[in-house]
Amino acid sequence: MAGPGGEVLIAGRGQGTRVPTVVGLDADRGERWRVEIPLDPLAAAEREPEMVLVGADDVCLAYYATSVAAPLHVACFALADGARRWDLEIGDSPFEGLSATADLVLVSRWGVLEAHDRATGTIRWTFGRYGSAP
Repeated sequence: MAGPGGEVLIAGRGQGTRVPTVVGLDADRGERWRVEIPLDPLAAAEREPEMVLVGADDVCLAYYATSVAAPLHVACFALADGARRWDLEIGDSPFEGLSATADLVLVSRWGVLEAHDRATGTIRWTFGRYGSAP
């Protein structure tokens, strides 16, 4: 996946494992850094992220930490070195989409839109009602 700040790959950790991993690429498309996406790789759901956004200096993604029955997580990593900036469980309402502006990560779920600060993950504002259907 490519964005204004560079390219990343979404892969599985090592041979024989399927722990979702994000890999930052350099200008020659070589590996610059590699990070396992879930905070707890041993309990990780063996599936790719639901959505990935590459920005000017970060990569943000939505993923299931343990299973699709568990709440979704949204995490952002620094493009320069793969440092995890933040990782939040976003609730159990069905996920619909992920988008971003220069300073916000927008998480859309049934009946609600949350705007998270792109640098910290802090909720800046919420629109809609939790638990409501479209």
